[in-house]
Amino acid sequence: MEPERGKTKKEEPAAAGWETIYCSLALILVALFAMLVSYSSVEEGKLTNFMRGFATDAQAPGESSVLEPRDMLNLGKLGGGQSRNVLSSSRTATEDDKKIIMSAMQILQRYFEEMNSGDLVDIKETESGFRTTLNSSLLFPSGTATLEEGAYPYIDEMISVLQEFPFLVRIEGHTDDIPIHTPRFPSNWELSTTRAVNVMRSFLERGKLSTERLFAVGFGEYHPIASNETPGERHKNRRVEIFFNLEGERPPV
Repeated sequence: MEPERGKTKKEEPAAAGWETIYCSLALILVALFAMLVSYSSVEEGKLTNFMRGFATDAQAPGESSVLEPRDMLNLGKLGGGQSRNVLSSSRTATEDDKKIIMSAMQILQRYFEEMNSGDLVDIKETESGFRTTLNSSLLFPSGTATLEEGAYPYIDEMISVLQEFPFLVRIEGHTDDIPIHTPRFPSNWELSTTRAVNVMRSFLERGKLSTERLFAVGFGEYHPIASNETPGERHKNRRVEIFFNLEGERPPV
C-alpha cells in the first residue's frame, strides 16, 4: 500500500551550534573549578618556602633589592621541626639579640684580621643580623665556580659561628658586568648562582648544618656596589655576600 502523498515523517529540530559550545565551555569550567579546589590545600612548608622569595624588608641605599621570581633560586627547605615566623614583619632586635649578633661579628672580625684579609672581606651589621662580604678572588678562580682550597678556612670559621648561634643564612652571588659565554656558564646569572650554591653546599657538607637554615641566590651583574668603569671597581663587584639573620626573622634583602 502506498503512503499517503504530501505527508512526511516529522523530524526533531537539531540543537543550535552556540548551545553546544556553551555547554562544552560550562563543563570545562566546572572541571577547572574542581581541580582548583583539589589543589587548594597547600602544605604550609611549601607555601612558606615560596613566599620567602617575595619577602620585603627595609633596606638602606646600596643594599641588594628584594628578589623577583625570575631571580629566585631557593634551595633551603622548610617543613618538619619547629615552625618559624619567616613571613612576619622584621621585629626590632632585643638586647639579647644584639649580644648574639655582636658576639658572632667579633668572632669573624678577629679571624679575618688574623688572616690579613684587608679589604677583601667586610662585615656590616644589619637590622636583625649582619652581612659578611667576601671578594670572589678569595673563593674562586676567575670565571669558575669551583671553590679554591684557600676558601675553606673562611668557610669553616663561618660554619663554627653557625654551629654556635641560631642564624638563618642567605648566600648571594654577584659578578661584574663583563659578559661570560662558556658551555657551563652562558651568562653571569649562571655563574653567580652556581657560586652561591657551591658556598651553600660547603656549609651543608662541611658543617652538617640543617637545610632549613640555608638558601642561595644569584644576581649576576645587576646589583653592583661600584660603577664597573675601572678594573678596581669591577673587582669590588665580584663578590659573595652572606647574610646571617637571627632565627625567627626573615633573612635581610
